[in-house]
Amino acid sequence: NFRRALKECRGEYIAICEGDDFWIGHNKLATQVGFLEAHDDCTITSSGYTVVKDGNKVEDVLYHNLHNSENHFSYELKDLLDEWYTKTLTIVFRNGLLEEEVIENYKHFKDIHLVYHVLKRGYGYYFSTIFGAYRRHPGGVYSTNVGPVNKEVHFRCSEEMYITNRDNFTRRRLVRHTFELLNSFIYESNRRVSVWEMLRAMARALFLVRTIHEATLLGKAIFPEAIKTRLKKYLHQD
Repeated sequence: NFRRALKECRGEYIAICEGDDFWIGHNKLATQVGFLEAHDDCTITSSGYTVVKDGNKVEDVLYHNLHNSENHFSYELKDLLDEWYTKTLTIVFRNGLLEEEVIENYKHFKDIHLVYHVLKRGYGYYFSTIFGAYRRHPGGVYSTNVGPVNKEVHFRCSEEMYITNRDNFTRRRLVRHTFELLNSFIYESNRRVSVWEMLRAMARALFLVRTIHEATLLGKAIFPEAIKTRLKKYLHQD
C-alpha cells in the first residue's frame, strides 16, 4: 500500500499521516512546506511528536540542536545513525526524488528506504515543535511486531539496503541490527536457533566490523555487562 500510494502522488510535496496517527497544529503543513519553498537544497522536513495511548498522552518526543542554542536545526543522512529525526507522521518531503525503479528495487519498501533516498538528494530540517501524535495501541503495526520478531525485521531490511547500496550508512545500520539480532540469538530464552544459524550470524557480524568502536559493540552484543562483571570478579579472586 505504501509503495502504491507514493506512486499515485502528483503534488509538489508529500506529507504522510497513517490511519491511526493524527496531526497537531493548524500551521503544520504551511510551516514545513514554507521552509522547503525557501530552501531549494532541503529535501525533507520533520518535527517532534507526542505519543498517545488509550486516549492519554504518554510522552513528547522532541530533539534539540546539540551544536547551538537554536531549537530548529538541519541534519544529514549520517545523523540518522544517532537519532531518528524523521518519524513518518511528521515528515513533509519533495515529490519526484524517488524514481520508480528505486521503489521497486526493494522487496519490502518502508519509511527508512524513503528517507534514505530523499536525504541522499539534500539535507533535512527539524522543527522542535509538536506537529503530530503517534497513537500506540495493541492493534498497531509495530505494537504487534516487537521483541525478537522486530529485530529480525530490522535486520532483513538493513541487509537488503546494504546489498543494494553498499555505502557506509547502510553498512553501519546493518552493523547495529546484526549485533542486536546476534544478541537475541544468544540471550533471549524464547529464541530457538540452530548452531549453524548462530555461526552464520557471528560470521556476518565479524565481516561487517571496520573500527575498534564496532568491535567493542560486537563484544557487548556477545557478552552483556552482567556476564562481564561476573567474569571480572572471578578473575580477580585470590
